[in-house]
Amino acid sequence: RGAALADFDHDGRVDLVVTQNASVTRLFRNQLEAKGLRVRFDSADSGVGICLRLCYTDGTKGPVRVVQAGSGYRSANATTQVLGASGEVAAIEVTWPNGKKKRVPIDPDQSEVVVNELQNP
Repeated sequence: RGAALADFDHDGRVDLVVTQNASVTRLFRNQLEAKGLRVRFDSADSGVGICLRLCYTDGTKGPVRVVQAGSGYRSANATTQVLGASGEVAAIEVTWPNGKKKRVPIDPDQSEVVVNELQNP
């Protein structure tokens, strides 16, 4: 048995897929939750080990999300992260495993950002 959380339909909401021995795999599409900010990594970088944190217009910051390769038996995490916001987002703070940091501005109507260490050192 296994489960995975990811934005399977690319709508900015986290969906759930469940697999079971001797049974069909089921996809549960999230249609209720507010849309989040999708954070993708370029093809040269899997994103594993990167820390992501939303920065709000009022100066506060959200919790840190550490990108992992997987966290369960026979499962893998999505390479695209979806970050839910609790306010108006001004930027995303990105910290690479080597300690480099970058603050990437986010437009109010922006729904996705692509992170690339070479372009955003």
